[in-house]
Amino acid sequence: MGDKVIYLAGRPIPIRCDAAVHTYMDGGMSFYNPQTAGVSDYGNMMMRRPSGRVYSNRRGVRGARHNLDMNTFAKVSTEEFDELRDTLFQVVLHHDVTFSSEDCFGVLVSRGLSTHFLINHDGTLHEALDPYHSAWATGDNNNNCISLDLNNPVKLELADKDPANPPRQVFQGNINRSMKVMLGYTEAQYATFIALLRALITPLKLEAKFYWIPLPVLGGSCFPPMNAEGEVITRMLANSTEFVGFLGHYHCSANKWDPGPAFDWMKVLAGVHGERNSFPVLMAGGKNLPDLMGQGLTDELNRFYDNIEGDETGGWYPIGANQTWHSGVHLHIDEGTPVYAMSKGTIVAIRNVNRVDLGDASFVLIRHEMAEEAVVVEGEEAEPKYWFSLYMHLHKLRGADELTTVPWVNTLLGGDFNAPTTDDYSFDTDANAFPREKRNPIVADGISPTKFAKETKLKPFYDGDIILVEIPVASGEKIGVSGVFGQSEWSQEPQVHVEVISGKNVFGDLRPGAGREWILVEGDLDNNSLVDIEKVLSPIAKSAVSFDGEKKERVLKTSEIQTFFVDGSTETARTAFRKMICVHRSEWSSTMDWSKTATSAVGWQWETQEAFSRWLMTWIPFRWMTAEVAAHAALPEDHQVFTYHPLTFLDTLNKSYTGGGQANAEEASDEQLSEAEAAEEEAMNRVAEISSKISAGETLTEEEQVEYDELYAQMDAHMGSNEADVLNDDMLFNYDGSFDSWEPGEWDPPKKKKGDESMMDDSYDE
Repeated sequence: MGDKVIYLAGRPIPIRCDAAVHTYMDGGMSFYNPQTAGVSDYGNMMMRRPSGRVYSNRRGVRGARHNLDMNTFAKVSTEEFDELRDTLFQVVLHHDVTFSSEDCFGVLVSRGLSTHFLINHDGTLHEALDPYHSAWATGDNNNNCISLDLNNPVKLELADKDPANPPRQVFQGNINRSMKVMLGYTEAQYATFIALLRALITPLKLEAKFYWIPLPVLGGSCFPPMNAEGEVITRMLANSTEFVGFLGHYHCSANKWDPGPAFDWMKVLAGVHGERNSFPVLMAGGKNLPDLMGQGLTDELNRFYDNIEGDETGGWYPIGANQTWHSGVHLHIDEGTPVYAMSKGTIVAIRNVNRVDLGDASFVLIRHEMAEEAVVVEGEEAEPKYWFSLYMHLHKLRGADELTTVPWVNTLLGGDFNAPTTDDYSFDTDANAFPREKRNPIVADGISPTKFAKETKLKPFYDGDIILVEIPVASGEKIGVSGVFGQSEWSQEPQVHVEVISGKNVFGDLRPGAGREWILVEGDLDNNSLVDIEKVLSPIAKSAVSFDGEKKERVLKTSEIQTFFVDGSTETARTAFRKMICVHRSEWSSTMDWSKTATSAVGWQWETQEAFSRWLMTWIPFRWMTAEVAAHAALPEDHQVFTYHPLTFLDTLNKSYTGGGQANAEEASDEQLSEAEAAEEEAMNRVAEISSKISAGETLTEEEQVEYDELYAQMDAHMGSNEADVLNDDMLFNYDGSFDSWEPGEWDPPKKKKGDESMMDDSYDE
């Protein structure tokens, strides 16, 4: 990345950016020297702006006038600099409808307009105007904003000439009451924009104990305009000049729609505010969450749902084949597939153990903290809101080749991957144990009522004991590989169990909209794992309900549960199951009474107590939730947990990833939009009228010159509204409401047919 910088009032601000960075200071494109755009463009500018100046001085929020030129930035005082930093509280995004940032620079110069930053299709960042000055780009917002132009030809008919590689996707969506279809943005552009925002809001250490944020007001609320449902607003704001954060041109103007429906606001949020989450495994040929958006993400999630629910052996959510609660899902993948942490967190418990009768009992438990900001009563500390991800049925890691690929193992063992010597195994922990206790897990560094573990890291690790740890883990970090599991040693299948649980409903008091689709299902809070809740049973049973004549409790057949999950006609009901938050005692709890469950559930009736005892012995190695583990991990003492479908949980976090952002803006009403459209049109017509006089060589009156200067200082038309609007002629005929994006090459606009002119409407309202 090197020592790359951008400038604010001539002061260097470091930026961590993979792409090249060019500024007005190092001979790059500069609106201080617009003649570098070319003779023709410069000539057009001088005809429109004889002064040769295409920017304005800013008015500070506390009354200062920032009126120095770039050659005298050294005279900016500390007081003026601090006021400038407080004055800049917006970043406004534009698309340029050109093939490169160099082309955009030329067009802006030719039109007598300007912008602060330009990001080319390859991610190259150009700073052509210091934010000390106001660019002529965004109308009434100019005084308090930094303007940025994202290179994008936009129009689909220009896709073949677009130099971006790989080719751009195609997107559509409704912006300012009009359906738009456009080319998308490149990954390199997103990476650079994220780097720019982070440079503007990340604290800088100037002295040993002195930190400062380049733009502190923006840093306090670096989010896009969002409504109460947690969605980015798709029309002009009621008062965009007061908004704090980053926003689109269309949020500021009724006649604009850049950066358009192709812009992935959530990708930027995740890049600015933290790590983006990860799938627990990757499907064959699939991509991970940070590389997916729109329909691509929906398709990949559906692959996971089909993998889970299409397998007749079980592993569904939230009910198992024997009508018991199942807190997670089984992902049916090849044995040895890498398993990844779903989100940043802390590994709190691990077990690396030999395969037992039912399969692999190795697991990793990770504690995560919700990123939402808590409301704290004065004098009290905020109570952390935790959720946990469990990865069970992991294959035992053996040998340096396997151990060195998993970071937490290296942290735990300090690089010593050799098994303990014979002396370390000089005692038999099962020698004096009762039969049912012999497979009870040991808790290293904890208090075990039935077993004793030598206080070393190596021995518990190689013994297969549960080890309590505090090891940081990154989102997407490898934590193990998948193993096998089955109802018997003869029916084991390759898979991994993944679940998400919490001690409190993590969506219970979040900002409005974050958890609006979840359905709360409260089970019996006793030590019986049988599901007897109507919300879960009715969709499965429907009219084919069987009852236990004596207990009058609903009991389902295993075949009924299997059919429900694998039958394509139950998609609507299965979708509802994925959104259920279920409350019950964990199936992993050491206090679960499986004998009580066994007397009720179909398929679990053993002929003798001895047969039941044999089954219970095969299950004991999987019981990890003890009092010691719960206390260390911060799980509930009574082992009553809220459970979530892990893939739906990830999808919810992905959609609402705002790092604490809340409803922060109000969209304009239809009446306000119409009034703004008329006012903007009137201003543009007046500019065109006066410009025509200049083009004709007429001398403007003093009043006309003042009016012209004022109008130009508030210009926000990079491209003519009609020129940049792709929704014309052929475009509307290709509108398909069932899609919001296409892969490159998939979108092929049909030829316009004669007689169809009546269908053309560039203000189409979805």
